[in-house]
Amino acid sequence: QYPGARYITSENGIRKDLQHNRDRHSIHLNYGDVVERHIVDGDVCIFNRQPSLHKMSMMGHRMRIMPYSTFRLNLSVTAP
Repeated sequence: QYPGARYITSENGIRKDLQHNRDRHSIHLNYGDVVERHIVDGDVCIFNRQPSLHKMSMMGHRMRIMPYSTFRLNLSVTAP
C-alpha cells in the first residue's frame, strides 16, 4: 500500500518482509536498521542520461510522484 515501507533490514543482515505484517505496533526498529520505503514527494534522486558514464552527467532531482509509472525530466536539464 502506497505510501509505506516494504522491508526492514537489521544490522545483522536479517531482512524482514512487511507485506505479511498486519500489526504495525509489533514492528521494533533499532539504530542501524535500514527501512526500504516507497519514494514520496520531495525525495532526492540521482539520474544519469545514457550513454555517458562520467560524474558530470549525473544530476540530482527532487521527486514528484505522478499517477503513472514513468520517469520524466524537465526539458531544461536535457541539453544536448
